[in-house]
Amino acid sequence: MKIVKLDYLETQKKALEELEDRLKKSSSDELSQQLIEVSAKLSEYRLAELKAKRDVNLLEQKEEYHQRLIRQQTERMKTLEEELAAWELKHAQRVICIWKRKSL
Repeated sequence: MKIVKLDYLETQKKALEELEDRLKKSSSDELSQQLIEVSAKLSEYRLAELKAKRDVNLLEQKEEYHQRLIRQQTERMKTLEEELAAWELKHAQRVICIWKRKSL
């Protein structure tokens, strides 16, 4: 009877150890899976953050480019307005000279 009981207890002990190992492994597997999922989400968030930073950088560069263009166009318009004013002055002076010649 003792041998049967001892075998039964040893079998129960082995079964409990196997169950404990399986639980540890499955728990470990679950934790590993959760860790992988969290890591994947973190990677996605990091990638999204990098994309957003890149987009912001591109927008800043575009804004600088457009500001430079506006500045150049404004300077060009000012130059053209000054040239036009000079030509208008010359034209007005010629008209006055012509009127003076006609009146003499």
